[in-house]
Parts: sequence; C-alpha cells; structure tokens
Amino acid sequence: MLKAAAGVALSAVLLAASAAHAAATLTYPSNGQTVALDKNAEFTFRWTLPPGEAMPDVWVGDTPTYDPDTLDPFHGECGSAQTDTSCPTETPLSAGTHYAFMFTTDVDDVQRFYSPVTSFNVPPKLALGCGPVAPGCVAAKGFQRIYVPHPPIGLPNSTLEMNAWFNAPDDTAATFTFVLKRGHKVLARLRDVQRSSDLLVDSGFLLHHADIRWGSHRRRWHAPRGGTKLRCICTVTAEGLTITRTETVKVPPA
Repeated sequence: MLKAAAGVALSAVLLAASAAHAAATLTYPSNGQTVALDKNAEFTFRWTLPPGEAMPDVWVGDTPTYDPDTLDPFHGECGSAQTDTSCPTETPLSAGTHYAFMFTTDVDDVQRFYSPVTSFNVPPKLALGCGPVAPGCVAAKGFQRIYVPHPPIGLPNSTLEMNAWFNAPDDTAATFTFVLKRGHKVLARLRDVQRSSDLLVDSGFLLHHADIRWGSHRRRWHAPRGGTKLRCICTVTAEGLTITRTETVKVPPA
C-alpha cells in the first residue's frame, strides 16, 4: 500500500515537473498586446527557448482553449523561415483577437511541452493593390484605366478598376464609391459593395457616352464631349478603414 502511494506521488511529481519544464515563452506578442503590422499585414513571433527544448513552433487559434489530443482548432504557424527564437507569420492573420502557445519537444523528440495560452490582437489593415496573397491581379498598384475611343467592335468606352485588400476572412464586404466630377460639378455618384477573396476586393465602372455601368448596375448620364477629362474621387471602405484617391478618366466619344 505504501509502495502504491509512493508510486502515485512520484507520478504526480513527474507530471508537475513536465508541466514546469514547458518554459519556452512567447515574448512577442506579449499577453494582450496589439501587434505592429508590416506593409503586408504580417509580423514576427519571438520567444525564448530554454536548454533542453527543441523544435519550437507557435500554435495559433481563435479560441482560448484547444483539444489536448489534436490541438484543434489551433494550427502551427511557423514555416521554413523560422529560427530558434522567431518566425514570421506565413499569411496575414485576420483583424481581431487571437490566441497562441509555444510547442516544443525535448532534444530527442520524445517528450512534448506546451506553454500557457496567451492572447494578442491584430489591428485591421486596408491597402491598395493586390495584396500578399493574390499578387498577380490586374491593377497591381491599385488602379487600372483603359481608354478605347475607336474599338474594332462595339462602342467607344473608358474603364477604371480599383483594387484593394484587407486582413479579414473571405467573403467580407467592402464598399466602393466613385464620384465623377467636371470642375466642381458632380456628374455621377456610383456605389458598389463587393466581397473579398484571398484578401482582395475590386470594383470599377465602364463609361459609354450614353451610360455608365458598374457592378450589376447601369444608368444613363449626360456625358460631356468625348475626350473630356473628368476627376474621379475613388473611395473604398472596409473593416472601419477608408482610403480615398483621385484619378482621371476620359469620356469616350459618342
């Protein structure tokens, strides 16, 4: 009986020692910290790795708890660019609160160690262009303009496309507005709501001399003479952030 009790006590001590040995500590972001994002909405995790631990990885999730057997719904975040004490995020994390813990093993890859779960915040980011996930989009710098006054087929036309990206889950809405002005006179106000895919969202319009087409909309307008340059106040709003730029477009001939 005494031997059995001693065995239980020893097991408890070993279990406590194992938990205490999980000393890899996430130092950036610290618990509750809001991270600073780079131009691609990414940042670098940093940690301290004590002697006797190896194969560090940061596991990230959107809830404060995980299944101890599968680690779901957390996922390993570090990729091939990691060092012993840091790793960049592989893709932008969505704006909001996330949770993380350090995973390590002993040097023989026999025993696993888990640090306590901490929280951190990712701020929203909105930028023009294609973004880090879909870099090959058409309007790589945010805008593309095409003026076709004498097409071989169809009506003369002028188009403007606006691309933006933001760190939110796919199918998140963004609102575009386009205000066409000649001098101080407003000729048209256009509004379009589009939903993101691979962080990217885009909108724009097509001008004919008789009408304007954008999204699923179409309206007639009183166009100035063909070739007239108009100012377009272009705005995109997503996740509480707004970007406004002024572009120039030409009116196509009749």
